[in-house]
Amino acid sequence: MRKAASGAGTIRQLTNGRWEGRATIGCNPGTGKPTRRSVYGATQAQAQAKLIELTASIANGTYKEPSSLTVRKWLEVWSSEYLINVKPSTALLYKDTVNKRIIPALGAILLHELKPHDVQRLINSLVKSVAVNTKKPLNAKTIKNIIGVLHRALSDAERNGYVTRNVASKAALPRIVEKEIKPLDAPEIVQFLDGIRGNELETLFITALFTGMRSGELCGLTWPAIDFEKGTIRIFQQLSPPRQKGKPYFLTSPKNGKGRTIAPAPTVMNALKNQKRLQAMARITAGAAWDDTYPNLCFTLSDGTHLTQAGVCKRFATILKHAGIEKRPFHSLRHTYCTSALRSGIDVKTIQVTAGHYSAAFTIDKYMSVTESMWQESAAKMEIFIKSMGS
Repeated sequence: MRKAASGAGTIRQLTNGRWEGRATIGCNPGTGKPTRRSVYGATQAQAQAKLIELTASIANGTYKEPSSLTVRKWLEVWSSEYLINVKPSTALLYKDTVNKRIIPALGAILLHELKPHDVQRLINSLVKSVAVNTKKPLNAKTIKNIIGVLHRALSDAERNGYVTRNVASKAALPRIVEKEIKPLDAPEIVQFLDGIRGNELETLFITALFTGMRSGELCGLTWPAIDFEKGTIRIFQQLSPPRQKGKPYFLTSPKNGKGRTIAPAPTVMNALKNQKRLQAMARITAGAAWDDTYPNLCFTLSDGTHLTQAGVCKRFATILKHAGIEKRPFHSLRHTYCTSALRSGIDVKTIQVTAGHYSAAFTIDKYMSVTESMWQESAAKMEIFIKSMGS
């Protein structure tokens, strides 16, 4: 070992070429001997900078003993004690993400020693990994959500003083490429309506097309939520698939956690009235065989069994194929409602509330191509008005 350099504390070069800085942080109450802590650097300057930081924290009383808390242990504590304000289904998703994606990669690292590069390595490995169910590469949005869970857990660790910064804050994430929105155009809407006529789920598809309700919200819609006198529907829950194998479907709050009340067109309300009548007849026919596991559901199979989002999407795909319409996801009906409503002149705020978007700004941004044409039309109308003032 080389001679220690002068300065606050002591610095010496180790036999492996690295530099060590040492400072006294106090005395052991049992032995009376001084207690020292070390910092390390690849160069003398690095070790000196770390030593200065260490001695400064000792002097001003902010020094904390390094914790033996690992990333695994903190995530286990966080998963069990810090998710009380999220939906149960979301909490299960977070826990699944922690156990399957984050802990295997980072769990053994001491929490206070977790570095931005450790997070980046996790991201890079996720880019190369595949989804368990589909065996397809994880998409950018899924990876962003995984790191989002880690970021949230580290934010709580920072608030508790376990770490001094959130090392997931500046991670380089893969770019999310927004999928092209493909709503049904006017001729396709006519084809679609012809295609669903007489279908067991005709009213569900009509409701989706002209309200923008999500598939889970439609599967979880109940008759008490519909006020035929006022012409309104209260959307406060959705029927969701289980997060754990073998568990039943469950009712939970909508995607953004907030309920909303909408006022659909009379065509939709009339279709729902007819659906209620048809369901009452089916219930009488089924008798004791009627499945009432989830009471008062508006849309069920002929024996009262609840629908599933996957099943609805499969039915939708079959209808498109038979109607000769280009293949699209069920979610395209939601896009069709929003674009049709905008083109019909319905104000953005009403569309935002009806669709359940978190802000009107999101609605405008999501359907920019439609809103841009509306602005151009409004500019043309204003020009006509201005010229009329000068005539």
